[in-house]
Amino acid sequence: MKILINGEELQFTLEKENSLKEILDSVAGWAETNALYIVDYTVESKEPPEKQNSQNIEILDILLGTRDQLVVSQLTELDAYVNRMGAFLAERYSSGNDLTEAESGHLADGMQYIRESLAALEAHLPRAGEELEGALISLKNSNEPVQKISALAIIKNRTSLWLRQTEFALLSDEERKAKREEFFQYLDGVDTQLETVASEITMGKEQMALGRLTEILEQFSTGLAILGGDPGGSGIVNDLGDFVKLLGELAAALDSGDMVTAADIVDFDLRDGIEKLRALR
Repeated sequence: MKILINGEELQFTLEKENSLKEILDSVAGWAETNALYIVDYTVESKEPPEKQNSQNIEILDILLGTRDQLVVSQLTELDAYVNRMGAFLAERYSSGNDLTEAESGHLADGMQYIRESLAALEAHLPRAGEELEGALISLKNSNEPVQKISALAIIKNRTSLWLRQTEFALLSDEERKAKREEFFQYLDGVDTQLETVASEITMGKEQMALGRLTEILEQFSTGLAILGGDPGGSGIVNDLGDFVKLLGELAAALDSGDMVTAADIVDFDLRDGIEKLRALR
């Protein structure tokens, strides 16, 4: 068996046969003494995963990284999974087709994966607040597809925010400053976009409004991550907790196609949050 650590072959001796889990646990223990973590790994073996061990594994390629790199990797995977689950439920809801027994089983497994992933990430991330707890409860207990979609939208908003915050923390001071200024420049022109959205909804051009609102939501999520990940702006996102929650509600409304609620959020709630953001410049 050959073990590669970040592309370099590891020199080692095994006194007995080890399972894949035992090997990974040993590498993880050694890595943590150097403030590193297993970010990803691949296995070349002719045996199925449950039977893989030091006797039948040909190559074990392990990628080690920092805590932030580990968090980015796990959040990226979770974020993509939430996207896929939300898209699947939205398709089922719009088509009016019930879930098959097998699909219901996969959905239950998926919800368990989301809860376990968030629990594992909890120690490395800022506290999410009650809206995420409520979404997880709704995701588990609700039998209505539209409520599950809304819960997934709230979870998606939070995981995306965490992902961007962590990625932003990895940037240089100069890169952070440039990103921060770029977001405030976006805020300078966002009122015109919001007026256009309101006009499109009034004229019945809901698909155009949906596309524009989705883009605005993406920009705000990125902006909050930039401000919250800025070492000079510690606690900003917590201070704007209501705005973060508002973005989750907007995401849920868009995912479920509820343009009336989305329009109300834009007209009556979003503008106050924008003024608070501008005051941070």
